[in-house]
Amino acid sequence: MLHYLGFLPVIDGDFIPDDPVNLYANAADIDYIAGTNNMDGHIFASIDMPAINKDKQEVTEEDFFRLVSGLTITKGLRDAKTTFDVYTESWAQDPSQDKKKNKVRL
Repeated sequence: MLHYLGFLPVIDGDFIPDDPVNLYANAADIDYIAGTNNMDGHIFASIDMPAINKDKQEVTEEDFFRLVSGLTITKGLRDAKTTFDVYTESWAQDPSQDKKKNKVRL
């Protein structure tokens, strides 16, 4: 699902007067904060993988790989596999559903 959503600012001429790239470039004398938090992707991951919010459903490696593949679609299969390997490395020591679901929620 995330692949098909476009999160773009709405340039309304008031609150966001110009493209953010231009605004950041011209903001040397202005304090601003830009960033994300650790749960930004949770709502989207839960749509693609509802098991992360359900106690009696399991997150499988196949489900997680599908999610990662969708998020890295422009990078190709090799990068999807690399991303999957990095995120699931800790599952070897602790394959519990809590561990898997918490990793997906990030």
